[in-house]
Amino acid sequence: MKKFFLIMLLCLYSWGYSQGENDNWYFGQYGALNFANPGSPTVLTDSGMFVSWNMPSGSVSDSSGKLLFYTDGGSIWNRDHGFMYGVSGVGLSVNAHQFAIVKHPTNNNLYYIINSGDLNYSTYTFEANYTLIDMSLGSNGLDGHPLGQVVNYKIPLLDSNGAPFTYGKGVTIVPHADMNSFWILISNNLQLYSYHLTSAGINPVPVTSSLYFENQPPSPFQHYSYIKSSPKLNSCKGFSHYLSLCTIDPSNGYNEGRVYSFDDNTGQITTNYLLEVLSLNPLRTEFNKNGSILYLAPNDNTTSLLAVDLESSFGTSINYSNISPPPANSFLSIQRNKYGEIFVQSNYNSNYISKIINPDIYGGSSLHLNYLNNSNPNGSGLGVFPPLIPTLNYDINSGCIPNINLTTTEINNSIIYPASNTITTQTDYKVQSGQNIVMKAGNNITLLPNTFIEYGADYLATIEACDCDEEAGESRKNTRISLDLRKSEKPLITKNYIKLYPNPTSDILNIRTDTKINSVSVVDMTGRKINVKSEGTQVDVRELPAGNYLINVETKDGVSTEKFIKK
Repeated sequence: MKKFFLIMLLCLYSWGYSQGENDNWYFGQYGALNFANPGSPTVLTDSGMFVSWNMPSGSVSDSSGKLLFYTDGGSIWNRDHGFMYGVSGVGLSVNAHQFAIVKHPTNNNLYYIINSGDLNYSTYTFEANYTLIDMSLGSNGLDGHPLGQVVNYKIPLLDSNGAPFTYGKGVTIVPHADMNSFWILISNNLQLYSYHLTSAGINPVPVTSSLYFENQPPSPFQHYSYIKSSPKLNSCKGFSHYLSLCTIDPSNGYNEGRVYSFDDNTGQITTNYLLEVLSLNPLRTEFNKNGSILYLAPNDNTTSLLAVDLESSFGTSINYSNISPPPANSFLSIQRNKYGEIFVQSNYNSNYISKIINPDIYGGSSLHLNYLNNSNPNGSGLGVFPPLIPTLNYDINSGCIPNINLTTTEINNSIIYPASNTITTQTDYKVQSGQNIVMKAGNNITLLPNTFIEYGADYLATIEACDCDEEAGESRKNTRISLDLRKSEKPLITKNYIKLYPNPTSDILNIRTDTKINSVSVVDMTGRKINVKSEGTQVDVRELPAGNYLINVETKDGVSTEKFIKK
């Protein structure tokens, strides 16, 4: 095995998927499913949790799919199905309206349970808080490893004025654009609050956005509200995610349902997209795996499960279709699993879990009502499905996104990574023998130290436009550079400190770098070397025909490759 560090240029399409963190769902009245294999979930009967059918549940496993713990937002069960006790030595109470679980960005032993809508009986307000679990602590379980322990319990999250939440109801987690941290999103009254979770923990000062709601939410006791985030969208849209937020009061007919556009760099709602879906009486929602379709589970027993085509819907114009007959009772839960399959549960069909067939084909999807019998000796299995645990791995269903950051051993045997801007590998990213990995980016691909490409791996990289820039990138589409590691005598280290200006240029191309330049070479887009005159940090390109070129700049840190345009 040899280390390889560089910026290279780089194309192929094949998706793989593995996120063991979401292999096990524990929910409701002793309900549990295992999703180790796509298309064939297994019913589990070992759950120790019984929670009201309309209350949230959550569970998390490690990257290999081994169960770690599950919770109703208050009490926490360990992988041996006993209570995980906190520092107080007592079980934890449950009041949460919606909650989410997220792993610490850099410490694999730490997990946050984020509660929203946690009823404070002394003030009759719905607050937001977090509980922190350390899986390296606690007594050893049946497998000889620690069962985990609560180290902080229900630490309040405060609003932008430093006050406790009063109408906190919905919560979801979105990976930050840097792919090294997360946004914790909480709705409170008419605002969305975004808390940045980094290696240092949760930043207590939130970023805020207006929800554009026209009415003040009603009494908190009759008021239900849920947030759901889409998968990361492709970069052509100008924003990173859709956010679905539905809030409803069945007692007085109050309803607000909207789909927003969200920027994972700023943590704020943007003005790019806003869809009003309140006329459909939505409560529970879910996106398909690429965020092009929103499925709505209404709050009554008179309306079908609905599919909304987000690509052709905007403002108050909704393109939607029914995919099921109205249920005899309300829909209870709808959730996508790690493979992109979408499951539904209703009060009417309490012993069976339903599944949406063809969820990625608008107009071609339907509901398989009696897909899986989830009853077990302990109970019906009825309950609200757990939310997916977000990870900082690249989501293969996202398509072309601005930046991709890869930090762990490659889990896909064959995949293409498309980015409109940059791809960066670091922190022990490894491509193993037998894997076929392709990276394409609009500007540059950077392989930083602690990137490993094993002998026998098939690795390609290309500077190539994403689909939305396809026309501009047509001239570069077939430019391929193959890496033969057997010919590499030493690693190339790229720190990407090269700046070209002016670019485009008609005569002199200037190079800005922090280190001394050892040599410069220029090639055209076919890889043919072009003779140019260079002196120090200047390259004379007056004799070059107009077009796109690549310049290789070697310093003591290695070789960097950048594109420039000759006018």
